[in-house]
Amino acid sequence: GDHVVLTTAHHLEVILLPRTFLPAGTITGAVVNVCCSIDAAAEHAHDLAIVQLESALCTRLQQPSFAQPHCAMSRNVLPPQHEPSAVRQEQWAQSNAKPPP
Repeated sequence: GDHVVLTTAHHLEVILLPRTFLPAGTITGAVVNVCCSIDAAAEHAHDLAIVQLESALCTRLQQPSFAQPHCAMSRNVLPPQHEPSAVRQEQWAQSNAKPPP
């Protein structure tokens, strides 16, 4: 189904959560790492405020348990201060656009 992959800051345990389970902003104050493909980040950006970080703040990882390189995004206990760029917002809008009827 529709999931986003989360890991805790100090563990590599993988937790799969339905994106509908976490409304935007729910985990903004948590200390977590979000591991997801860049495509998935765009897909879930409107659901998870935690992925609203510029790509410059991401570190590329190679993990054998994943099919492709993933972007690890870390968030601290501070309120979000990094808004996505206009380009990224446009990409997210396109990713989430529903096909015309």
